[in-house]
Amino acid sequence: MQGSIPSIRGVYVESGPFAQGRNFRLFGDDSNGVPCRASIVFGRNGSGKTTLSREIAGIASGTSAGGYLYGADEKAVPLSEGERARIRVFNEDYVREKVLVEADGVESIVMLGEQADAKKKINEIDAELVELGKQFVEQRDVRDRLESGRESIANLEKAAKTAAKDGGWADRRAAIDGGRPSLTTARWDAILSSETKEPRKALQDEFDRKRAELGRAEAAGSAIAGRVPVLDPSLFDEDVLVTLLSKKLDEPVLTDRERRIMSLVQEGHQEIVEAARDVFSRDETTVCPMCQRELTPEYRESLEESILRVLSDAVDAYRADLDRARIPEINEDAVALGDVPEELLVGYRKALAAANAIISSYERMVGERLGAIYAQVETAPLGLAGAIAALNAAAAAANEEIDSINASVRDRDALRERLLGLADQIAWLDAKDEIAALDSAKAELSAAKEKLDEIDGRRRKLNADLNRERTRMAMTNIAAETINSFLANVYFDTGRFVLVPEGNVYKIRSRGKPVRPQDVSAGERNVLALCYFFSESGRGRFEGSEDADPQYIVLDDPISSFDVENEIGICSLMRERFEGILTANEESRVTVMTHSLNAFQETERILCDLKETLKTTNAGKFNYKVYRLTHGGTEDYVMKRSEYQSLLKRAYDFASSEAEDEAESYVIGNVLRRIVEGYSTFNYGIKMEMLARDPTLVGRMGPVGKALSGVMYRLALNDESHLRDRVASLSPTASFEPYSYDEKRAMARCVLVMLSRLDPYHVVRHLRNFGVSPSEVQENVRRWEEPLERGTDE
Repeated sequence: MQGSIPSIRGVYVESGPFAQGRNFRLFGDDSNGVPCRASIVFGRNGSGKTTLSREIAGIASGTSAGGYLYGADEKAVPLSEGERARIRVFNEDYVREKVLVEADGVESIVMLGEQADAKKKINEIDAELVELGKQFVEQRDVRDRLESGRESIANLEKAAKTAAKDGGWADRRAAIDGGRPSLTTARWDAILSSETKEPRKALQDEFDRKRAELGRAEAAGSAIAGRVPVLDPSLFDEDVLVTLLSKKLDEPVLTDRERRIMSLVQEGHQEIVEAARDVFSRDETTVCPMCQRELTPEYRESLEESILRVLSDAVDAYRADLDRARIPEINEDAVALGDVPEELLVGYRKALAAANAIISSYERMVGERLGAIYAQVETAPLGLAGAIAALNAAAAAANEEIDSINASVRDRDALRERLLGLADQIAWLDAKDEIAALDSAKAELSAAKEKLDEIDGRRRKLNADLNRERTRMAMTNIAAETINSFLANVYFDTGRFVLVPEGNVYKIRSRGKPVRPQDVSAGERNVLALCYFFSESGRGRFEGSEDADPQYIVLDDPISSFDVENEIGICSLMRERFEGILTANEESRVTVMTHSLNAFQETERILCDLKETLKTTNAGKFNYKVYRLTHGGTEDYVMKRSEYQSLLKRAYDFASSEAEDEAESYVIGNVLRRIVEGYSTFNYGIKMEMLARDPTLVGRMGPVGKALSGVMYRLALNDESHLRDRVASLSPTASFEPYSYDEKRAMARCVLVMLSRLDPYHVVRHLRNFGVSPSEVQENVRRWEEPLERGTDE
């Protein structure tokens, strides 16, 4: 079943310069309606090519905010997690993130992929730990300074307390409470919380007035905190008790011996019977303790049965009911009455004694009945309910008197509280500056401790992250053999640049010798990154099936970012990998993005070659599309490569000539103009004369910029068939007359120097297709630059 990758037709971008959202076409159908499997996106610098590649990378990693790959209906293509993993982008971000070259003595250590990522994170963590260490020392010094020493919290608090006391706090407090008060923690806290904006004099005047009022109020006595308790009448039910006392118990049918036992109970000697029951119930009792007669077990058991018949279960139940009905004596609540004056308790205590006297009578009756359980105690209620009511009335009267007394002194207590508050406010004003310094120090100390805790937690987390990244770096493994084979393809030499595993890292060898980090060029680093990129598609797969799964490969400037001498090797590697990827699975796709005309032409040459090669193996189903990138999107593009290169070759031949070719000399001005117009329009989207005006481009021309700018002004005045002005010398201010061969040749040289200054490999790459060696072109260009630098004509 076909996956989603073949359905991709473009990318919707919602970031960077395209934050409003825009569609960019990446694939289309060929003239036969067959979907293309490869594409080239050409766009000059600043057109958004990097944004596109980053958006695709973000979609693959799931970090894109709103972008998506869309299909023929311009709706998002549903991608599985596995398909996202097989959409891979090679760009500057990939090189930066995936390749790390570090020094190990005089050797270079290479870390790739996860290992490079782990190492970078280790470096980031180490840097953060160093910074946290500095912060820790700073905050620790703050903490130590505020916890001990001259500026400590303790010393600042001592100074603040001294300022408060020196302002007369103790005298004002003594005037309120008497004695010689000490500044306790609670009192100091009260001062700290008494911030005020009132003037000190106003507060002192109010304090003096209210202190005089307090003196007059003290004669009223102090407030009474205690209360006389009121009882719950339901707890004193004498009716139940009277009923139980008079209750008659049924006497059992008794033998003579049992009647004698009953007589003892009825005559008030029940305790003797109960004691006998306890003695004779024991197995070890063999002799009567009263008469010392020996007892047989049978007699002892019969005697116990007789006693139990007299003191039956009904008797025990009655005794329990009687015990529960007892009314306990009412005791004074010492805590509640502790603060109540004695004179207020006279009536209450008299009523309490009367109630307890009745309770005592009932307790005596209960004792009599328990002593002679069958003897009824006949009594009328003794009036306990009335006594309790009288007691509660006495308590209410006493409480009413207490409330009356407290009301008379209430204003005095409020006055005293106000005086205490005024004293605290005055003390706060006296120590205001010292308290402010204390509060500031406390806040600073709290912040320092909080920061130290935060730093400590962050350090613990970073150390855990550090251990995890070190483990990840040590466990990382790469397909070094595959990468080395790709490197050999690029350099056309198996020993030119080789990765050699050593421990859990890889070192660089060139022809068997170690390579220093400073000797690894940016181009070599990019080559290594591209080789690693191509090796990733086969990770974890058996040999021969590395590219079996459908994948989408995006390369952003894969040729123009490398050294020119490695260009052929890079193209060879791309040619090999594209064929492997596209033939291994018909669903795989490739996109190449570039801003360079040279890279564009090399890539198209690769795809053209693949198109011819795959005709025999893929039934002619392979084709590709070329798009030009604009701010409005992508549009179909066809580059007239052969015409431009032919013009450039004619200009080079004319600049290198020693004898005039009249026919060529007649049209050389038009040739040069078309070259410059094509270059400026294609690469920068500007008119040719802007090459001499744009400060950035002029700056890239270096010390010959002014001279070349002057030449460009004159070239812009050419009339399509010959030079209207001539260059009398290579000075930017000189004019030139028509038809001079030497001056036209000088103009051609100037144009080639300018193109080489703007792009060192532009002329070299194009002329290579005509068999002109790069070294020859570079040598000639250097020679032609010299008179421009000197400002003379040769």
